[in-house]
Amino acid sequence: MRLELVCEQNTQLFSAVLALLVKHQIELSAMESSSPGRLFLSTEEVALETLQALLSELRRIAGVSDARIVHALPSEIEQREVQILLDSVPYPVVLIDKNGMIRQHNQAFEDASNDELLISNANDISKYLKGFSPSRWFGSGLGKREISEVQLSGRSYMVEVIPLSESEESADRLPGAIMLFKSTFWLEDNYDLEVLHSELEQGHIVSQSSNMNHILHKLHQLVEEPKATLLFGEAGVGKRFLAQLLNQLSIAQEDKLLIVDCRNSSETFVEQLVDIVSQRPFTVALQYIEVLSIEQLREAYRVFHDPIQGIGQLLYISHFSPEQLSALWGSDGYYDVVQQSLAVEPLRKRREDIAPLAQLCLDKYYLNQNASIPVLSKEVKRYLSSQTWPGNISQLFHVIQETADTSSKARWSVKDIRYHHDGAADSVSLESLLQQSYHSATQAFEKLLLAYHYPNYPSSRQLAKRLGLSHTAIANKLREHKIRGKD
Repeated sequence: MRLELVCEQNTQLFSAVLALLVKHQIELSAMESSSPGRLFLSTEEVALETLQALLSELRRIAGVSDARIVHALPSEIEQREVQILLDSVPYPVVLIDKNGMIRQHNQAFEDASNDELLISNANDISKYLKGFSPSRWFGSGLGKREISEVQLSGRSYMVEVIPLSESEESADRLPGAIMLFKSTFWLEDNYDLEVLHSELEQGHIVSQSSNMNHILHKLHQLVEEPKATLLFGEAGVGKRFLAQLLNQLSIAQEDKLLIVDCRNSSETFVEQLVDIVSQRPFTVALQYIEVLSIEQLREAYRVFHDPIQGIGQLLYISHFSPEQLSALWGSDGYYDVVQQSLAVEPLRKRREDIAPLAQLCLDKYYLNQNASIPVLSKEVKRYLSSQTWPGNISQLFHVIQETADTSSKARWSVKDIRYHHDGAADSVSLESLLQQSYHSATQAFEKLLLAYHYPNYPSSRQLAKRLGLSHTAIANKLREHKIRGKD
């Protein structure tokens, strides 16, 4: 288990803490401090009665103002952040120390190696490579950035080795290096290793827009100080992804995240709560909370905040804003269950995120296909960033995947992009619909729905079957909204 003490830092206090652990026969595995006034302990798990007694006695030590359970040490959180960053890179990447021992590696490095090789951290990188000597690089090579040809599991790669240091240092003082492997198959896709290097040194995940930077900052705060948090925004903006990211940053396994659709349940709400708790999740995200009554949410809040249940994070996901939910439940009810709200903006308000998201989708798609990744020209990136994307990230990924399915070019042009919703659909968003009268909003949504599906069902009969309407009704609606095939 992990404990955090808000306290002074002096030898007398440390001695008192250690004496308490000895008294309760609790084994200490790590002690660290990330900032003045905070001390973290990692110990073996203990019984609830022992834990309660220990926390009470720790709070009575002179100089200790609070003692509480936390889910991770600061060093564990930092290591997890780096791992998430490494796994987002489509090429094999390894961090080694000055002795050539693997400290961290990504999934791509594991996949590129033989199955028989049980890769683990603290193994010598030389066991897996031919053509690179860490001792030479840190010694006679003076720890300078270099590119050389190596073999990994019999396959040739160009490996770029960069010293991991915040400043110019002699080789004997370098903490380690980053190694990024590129096969000749990928060499034309100029992945910016400098960006990776910078991000690793900063120890955080970089986003382009101020909105996403703000949200990531808040997620990091939630890891240390969990709060019941509302993630709100339009469909497809990435609210579920942010729930997954918070779960990862909190040192929890993927199966410890439970996203619950509050609209779909054959059980009573009390039965649903019992079922959620029985699955022992670490992070619970309640989606479409607007369908719940405030009484139901208060009960969920009470159950999930019971320390015995072991739930570390509680999130709410909704299309409704705090103002709309306050109107629905009353201000007192809203603030009883929501401690913080984060607005996830649509892509049209954070255009600087569009091109990186498109590249991410492209990298993953072609890596899965074991094919060369086409180049996104500046013109294509400008074109993608100029669209309003009413379906947000979901629509962007769909367009990139559909383009990839229909294009075999090594370099995409704007004409290759399968963006069907120029014009009509772009002017419609959930936010704009909510500001219109019932009749005009219905008409606008009808036009959006038809414009979205028509390119994939170019005959009115096919479209009618897809939407469950008669052929005549669909034909009339297409004429009414002036929707025609793409030239």
